[in-house]
Amino acid sequence: MDRDAIGWVGAVVGDLLFRSPPPGIVWRADRRTPPLSVRFRSAEEDFATLVYPDDEQALATVQFAAEAQQAVVARQHTPLPACREHRVSLDPYVNEEGQAGWRCSHGDVHCAVGDFPETLWPPRWWERLDPPLVSDRLVRRGLRYVTLGVDDSFDGQVVSAQLPEGADLAAYEAAVAPYPFRVTRWLPPDRTTRRDGETGRDGVRYRSLSRSGVRHLAGLGGQLDRAGPNEAGDFVIINGPDDRTPVRLLAAHLLSDTEPFLLDQHGNPFAAIGDDARCTGGYEPSPVDGEPLVFVASELRVRESP
Repeated sequence: MDRDAIGWVGAVVGDLLFRSPPPGIVWRADRRTPPLSVRFRSAEEDFATLVYPDDEQALATVQFAAEAQQAVVARQHTPLPACREHRVSLDPYVNEEGQAGWRCSHGDVHCAVGDFPETLWPPRWWERLDPPLVSDRLVRRGLRYVTLGVDDSFDGQVVSAQLPEGADLAAYEAAVAPYPFRVTRWLPPDRTTRRDGETGRDGVRYRSLSRSGVRHLAGLGGQLDRAGPNEAGDFVIINGPDDRTPVRLLAAHLLSDTEPFLLDQHGNPFAAIGDDARCTGGYEPSPVDGEPLVFVASELRVRESP
């Protein structure tokens, strides 16, 4: 599995909290590379600070999982992640493939770390189908949806969703089996559009690259630059010597090693270093203290020369 230390921390905590009762728990790390310190917080109170050690990946993950499980279970007063057959906490261990996993002490339930929700499928016949469980199942399989719900019918529970046109209906049906799957609406697929020679309200001419189907309200403006080797995102927006914001562009595009460095979806030149640009989108939260937030942009506008 291609995860860094933060990814393994997230996988452990995701499994622990998937069926955790309220109050909710959040976590923050002090860095991305091990050894890293992870702080757990609930109800405005830090209740545990643990270390993901600088050790072999599986051993480090299992050690962290054991300590995190102890802290979270003590806080929530319930087994986590819980074996649904025996209602005991699954134990972290290194499996035969040398990967971190969870297993029941009774020996009949096991999974890789990060895959705990897979052990809950399909729900037993008397259980209410949980939309977050269905969503997790679809997302794991790369199946996108616009809306998702669980409806009652004469024959039982039915998963219903709005899907983009062209989606593989058979893949969705297979993912939620044995439950029936119903499409309530087919929506136009997201697409990337380039426009040249547009004029803004301020009279400035610009060209834009945007992705349909995404609605964000925040704005970010400045000069374009390449992302450095330790910077996230496709490029950065500069607003001063110490003000560099990483940007991930949702619209289809290509990056070039030469100038202009940003190409449109067809490989045509679009933007160069130093261009005056504005992005529309929103900030993506980071689990790491002090790490620059990534701006996720559905549209990029570049000012055209007079």
